Order: sequence, then C-alpha cells, then structure tokens
Amino acid sequence: MENNIQVQKAADISSLAGVVIVSLSALTAYNIGEKFNHNILFDATIFIISLVMLILTFAIFRKVMAGLFTTTSSSTTNKQVQSECSQESNHQNANQDPVEEEQIPDSLERYESILVEEQLKEVKRKRDIMIAIREYVVEKTSKYLSKENISTLFRNIECIAENRVNDCQPIHSTKEAKISSPSLRHLAWNIGERLGVSRRDRAIFIKSSFPYELRNADIEYLEANLRVNVPCDIPIDVPDKGDFHFHNNT
Repeated sequence: MENNIQVQKAADISSLAGVVIVSLSALTAYNIGEKFNHNILFDATIFIISLVMLILTFAIFRKVMAGLFTTTSSSTTNKQVQSECSQESNHQNANQDPVEEEQIPDSLERYESILVEEQLKEVKRKRDIMIAIREYVVEKTSKYLSKENISTLFRNIECIAENRVNDCQPIHSTKEAKISSPSLRHLAWNIGERLGVSRRDRAIFIKSSFPYELRNADIEYLEANLRVNVPCDIPIDVPDKGDFHFHNNT
C-alpha cells in the first residue's frame, strides 16, 4: 500500500514536470519564431532543441536533488536509529539498576549479620572458657589459697588470656597447706591449654603468681617440665578435641 502511494506521487511529479517542460519549449519556440516570421521548420527545430535542453536540465536537477535528499534522509535515519538504540539501552539499564541496587545491600546486610554472629559466638566461647577455668581453680586450690588470693589468681588468669602475662601479681599458699611445685606446673599447663597460650607464657604466669613456692625453679625449667606427669594433688587434664571443659579427676 505504501509503495503504491509513493509510485502515484512520483507519477504526478513527473507528469507535472513534463507539462512544464513542453510548455516552456513551446513558449520558447513561439518567441523566437516571432523574429523569423514563424517558419514552420524553424519553429519545430527551436521547439525540439528547447525541449531537449529542458529535459536534460530537469534530469540533472532531479539527480542532484535526489542525491541531496538521500544524504539527508540517511543522516536522519542514522540519528533516529542511534536515538532509538540509546533509549533502548537506557531503558534496559533502568530496568537492571534497581535489581543490582536491591541485591548489593541484601548481600552486605547478610555479610554484616554473619560477621556479628561469629563475633558473638567467639565472645560467648571465651566467656564460657573463663567460667570453666574459674570453677576449676576454685575446686583445685580452695584448700591452699585464701579467698583474696584466689581473686588475685583470677586476675592473673585474665592477664595471661589478654597477653599481659608480665602484669601478674604474686600470691602465696596458706601456712597450713603448701601447694607443691608439680601441682602448680600442672595447674599452669591445664589453664594455658584452654586459653591456647604458649608454654613460655604459662611458665611466666605460674612463676609470677607463686614466686615463693617456685623459688627453686626458673622459667626455663618450668617451661620444659609443665607437663611432666608426676603424682600430685592437681594432675594433668588434657581437654577433649574441640572442647575446653575439665574432667572430674582428683
């Protein structure tokens, strides 16, 4: 349907151009023939020459205009295509952006919640370990230490747990009951094993806490003999794998 309309328009324009060309040719022949008394042969020759020249002029003009129109039309079409592509791309981006903006915050919120959960678990585990150690210390040392000395020993345990072993304060057992060197070495090993500290720090901790009871043992000796299993009131207590609880040994 659209092609038929374009053909009809082209036919109309060509017919109009033909009428104009013939009219101009006849008018030219008539005007020139006036000067030569309208000789039929001369008039016909002038008419034909005028007709041919006008047709050639029309053809050249039509070709030039067609070229200009084609160039302009192509440029306009390219701009329209680019504009449509740009609009389509923007539309796609507009549809995609909200999805990305929704996904990223959700992922970050999940990451933060997992991190907080892990931190809370770690804090709870450390608290539970410290509670278990305190209960164990009270059970094993109450007959050797006063309440005040046990409180000081608790603070010393916090020092070794926080990597401040040099801040440990000295304490001593009661006059009635002296705690032995093997028991102190085992106590240091058992506590340090739950806290995950080095043998060196365990030796410094127990030497600083009980300088009088361990006056004949230096740090190197204690470090090397923490786990030497000899009979005493406080035996070695090896925790189960992945666990920190103490066993009910005596």
